[in-house]
Amino acid sequence: MNVYVNGEKQFTGSNFHNAFSNKNASFGLGVNYWDTPFKGEMDNLRVYCGALTPRQLAELSR
Repeated sequence: MNVYVNGEKQFTGSNFHNAFSNKNASFGLGVNYWDTPFKGEMDNLRVYCGALTPRQLAELSR
């Protein structure tokens, strides 16, 4: 998994659970069962199934 913020890679990791593997899975942003809920705003969030190329990321961040 690579996480980009404004076109810049901020995090790389592996061995993440596939949260979209079945219809009954739960997926949340900014909140989970063990932390204080996120207080802020998120906009222009996109989640892709599969990796994008660096060129595609550069075009999307414009």
